Amino acid sequence: MGKKLSKEEQEQKEVNELRTKVIKLFHGQQILFVGTPGSGKSSFVNTVNHALNLVDPEVPYQEFARIGGTGADHGTMTYRTYTMKRGLFQSLKSQVPNPSNAPKFFDIAGVSETLLQRDHFDFKQLLIYLVQGKVKEFTQMIEVYNNKQQLKEIEKQEAIKSNKVWIMVCVVSLYDPFPQLFLEQVASAARELESQDGGASVFVVLTKGDRLDRVDRSTRVKDFRKRCQTVVNIMERRIFEVNNYLPSELKIDATMTKNIEKEKSVVAALNLMLQPANNPVVNEES
Repeated sequence: MGKKLSKEEQEQKEVNELRTKVIKLFHGQQILFVGTPGSGKSSFVNTVNHALNLVDPEVPYQEFARIGGTGADHGTMTYRTYTMKRGLFQSLKSQVPNPSNAPKFFDIAGVSETLLQRDHFDFKQLLIYLVQGKVKEFTQMIEVYNNKQQLKEIEKQEAIKSNKVWIMVCVVSLYDPFPQLFLEQVASAARELESQDGGASVFVVLTKGDRLDRVDRSTRVKDFRKRCQTVVNIMERRIFEVNNYLPSELKIDATMTKNIEKEKSVVAALNLMLQPANNPVVNEES
């Protein structure tokens, strides 16, 4: 009879098993992250990478997406692609059919409610082009947001198959006002895409709840969940509350202990996002 595991060891075992399951489901997926400035979008990209990163103990963790605020020092200035190769698939070669077909994350600069109210900016159409794979990596997103001609140039581009998005994740901060207009644009783009070619599966991730006290957090989670369901027109099972790692927590050696609670929240969310029942839009070649 084996040694009885402590509560913490049992939780870690469960997280590790779920992580391995998620990595297999992640095979070949391509995910677009969108949100308002400061919603925790780039932090979530890093949190996913950190929670799933099964590296060699001698290989230090390195964060993917640059985190920043708004304005000239915005963390995400260009359309970026992050391919999760480091450690993740290298350590599971025997379990993943083709380790080279790692998931890709697409990250764009945050879109403010003020920007969405400007006549020259068509966020819905930009989302459609992003999902279709028409936007090239390193496109200056701030220029697209402020120059209608830039969007017309993207329209002329041929779709890049390797940039086709299968899943769109809207990152919403519980700490900030509800992004009504932003989510309305997402919903409108999703409806149009679905009528064209099946579109992308849409999910919502609620972040920054750890900045609120327990009562306020509970109230906001219930309110935001209900409003997201109504505005985006998605089922509650597609809405997840996740605690992101802080930048200081990411800059650690791979041998150091991770935060079980944070890992559980993100790995559990990813497991549900990637289930065939919740994500019918998949890469058939994967």
